[in-house]
Amino acid sequence: MSLSVESIKNLPKVTLYGLIFTVASIAGSVAIVVLLLLPLRERSVTVRKEVADLQKTLSQMKSDVKTADEEAEKTSELKTTRDHLVNTGMLKPDPVSNSLRMGAKSLMMPIAMKAGFKLENVKDLPAVLLRLPSPVSSQIYARQPVEFIGRGSFDQIIQFVQETETTYPLTILSSLVIITQPQSSESHKAVITFEWPAKHEWSR
Repeated sequence: MSLSVESIKNLPKVTLYGLIFTVASIAGSVAIVVLLLLPLRERSVTVRKEVADLQKTLSQMKSDVKTADEEAEKTSELKTTRDHLVNTGMLKPDPVSNSLRMGAKSLMMPIAMKAGFKLENVKDLPAVLLRLPSPVSSQIYARQPVEFIGRGSFDQIIQFVQETETTYPLTILSSLVIITQPQSSESHKAVITFEWPAKHEWSR
């Protein structure tokens, strides 16, 4: 059956009004779906994703809270270790003479005695400045070479170096020269240079 405009116009008014109401209802329903339900559905997807992200963040926060005490303890231990290394590994001037050379000698004499290395002379060399900050501060850190001259057997010399590196892990061996003594096969002259971290007063 086909409907023409004329046949629709000839319909009874009640039927025509019913038809118009039906078409308007369908059009309204489509409009509601397009204008309201589809955006709500898209928003619902977005909200679900946001909720999932928040739940993930909350879970991570709960995990962080559970491990906070453990992390704080680890941080405290690392800070203690760092402070110990800095306090014991930093070359400081002798409190009496204010000399880095004497400060190094007082630190190394016990090690030399333990190794059986006869320490005869200590000499500090020019400091090697680290990269200067900008602006340059009045006090910076430097690498301070210190030369130790003494005598001992090969084993005593090696033990002296090893004991120094073990006791002062921030200290670096930068030079080792062994001069054999023809008149004595058991004792040799050694010139050993270590680099120590030290504070340097910068004069501008």
